[in-house]
Amino acid sequence: MFNGSSERRVKVSMRGKRKGPERKGIVNRAKEQREARAEERNRRNAALLLQRVYRGRSATGAARRRRRDDFDGKVRDIERVAAIVQAQTKQAFRAPPHIAAALARDLLFFFDAELDADAARLRSVAVLLRDAATNPGFFAPLAAPQVSRRPKPKPDPNPKPHRNPNPTLRPTAS
Repeated sequence: MFNGSSERRVKVSMRGKRKGPERKGIVNRAKEQREARAEERNRRNAALLLQRVYRGRSATGAARRRRRDDFDGKVRDIERVAAIVQAQTKQAFRAPPHIAAALARDLLFFFDAELDADAARLRSVAVLLRDAATNPGFFAPLAAPQVSRRPKPKPDPNPKPHRNPNPTLRPTAS
């Protein structure tokens, strides 16, 4: 814009380039801020990892306690049934194989060798498995399933002509 003066005006650069010590201070401050953000991110990730491990361990411990309580209830029920069968029939009760196998599976989930109570639970499952093994047919559920071969379908003696699902597309004669 012309203002009537013949003197040359000083040009001001608006691009923000800084020179000297001021630029070095800005670069150092930006580097420190980046490092602080990275350190904060590492702290946050470490805290999340600790929380995840704690929650997983506590959930697993709670599930094991629940399964142990269920196991004890099932064993008590089996002992009651065994006492009733013994009193009424004068014969030893043998748990069905699938019940003994399910109890063994439960025991494997929560078993802790350092707990004396779990050692007693292991002995009770071993007795149930031994008794169940004396039942005829104990190994039947454990055996490989019999594969039945289906006969191939016989071809239809009177096949129906193929119907075109899209009547707008007609076969062309070549």
